[in-house]
Amino acid sequence: MLLNAHSWFSLNHGVLSPEQVLQEVHDLGLQQVALTDINCTAGWSDLFRLADKYKVRPLAGIEFKRGARTLYIGIARTNTGAHQLAALLTDHLLDGEALPDRAPELPDAFIIYPFGAANIPEKPRPNEFIGVRPGDVNRLRFSPLMKHKDRLLALATATFRSSDALAKRDHNVHRLKRSVAMNALLSTVPAEHVEPNSYRFLSEEQLCAAYSDIPELVWNTRRLMDRCDVHFAHGKSKNRRTWSTDPVSDLDLLRSETQAGLLRRYHTPSQSVLDRVERELTVIAQKDFVSYFLINWDLIRFAKRKGFFHVGRGSGANSLVAYCLGITDVDPIELDLYFERFINPSRSSP
Repeated sequence: MLLNAHSWFSLNHGVLSPEQVLQEVHDLGLQQVALTDINCTAGWSDLFRLADKYKVRPLAGIEFKRGARTLYIGIARTNTGAHQLAALLTDHLLDGEALPDRAPELPDAFIIYPFGAANIPEKPRPNEFIGVRPGDVNRLRFSPLMKHKDRLLALATATFRSSDALAKRDHNVHRLKRSVAMNALLSTVPAEHVEPNSYRFLSEEQLCAAYSDIPELVWNTRRLMDRCDVHFAHGKSKNRRTWSTDPVSDLDLLRSETQAGLLRRYHTPSQSVLDRVERELTVIAQKDFVSYFLINWDLIRFAKRKGFFHVGRGSGANSLVAYCLGITDVDPIELDLYFERFINPSRSSP
């Protein structure tokens, strides 16, 4: 029922970890929550990974803000919608593009404009809604939007925990974070940059009471959240298993490229160097790290073609195979570096 929850991934703003958000939602008896951190998606992973533990259904969202002003809140309807929301945020954060006053067409996400905002579209798309906060219910009664109740949602912002004592503590931390963000004394932080103490997690009973005069808002919100279905494949390895089509082809390629690099590096390699290469290749194959080497080799090839600066670092420099592939440029034979410090039969994962 909560469409606008914040974690500490609302940077310099939120105070709770995603797990604390789930704990609070669980303790209040709520079934689902949308984590909509401010201009950030970093909390999604923890939220979805831990949600089953708390028996809470997670939703992925973003609150898009420009300064102190919330432009709109996006809620992903599907995994494609999560990608669409993240892409909009990426364009803003990486390319420096200003967030548009109206969200672009994101057909697999729901867009929620705060009631009273100047950027509410006159002709909303099917996926665009208006969120009404508990404190705005009385104002809504006299608004023309009452004729379009099907477009209205209950938008209760949840940043602070529900109990008075914890909410007070959370709010003080929030105020300090806002002071740090603005590089200003607490007493000089503008009020619009600080959330009110009332932005707490509410139980379903409290939510229903807050919107008792217009219960349609609660019904609409519940229906919208029930339509969302986003899943992340936690607990499953998503590492690429092969570089080419199959493990045998990978090993053949790794051997041929290593041999070619061996001749480039040493011209006439000694028997001890040849033995070392063969030993490394055997361990690499046994530990199923062949694609790991080839993927890095491919990255380095790309960097060289583009003229990018690159360096292989750490214990990877202990590998003669990595040296032959050009991943590293430190000669492990000359410096007497031990391959086993990088990979050995006891190592279980990359």
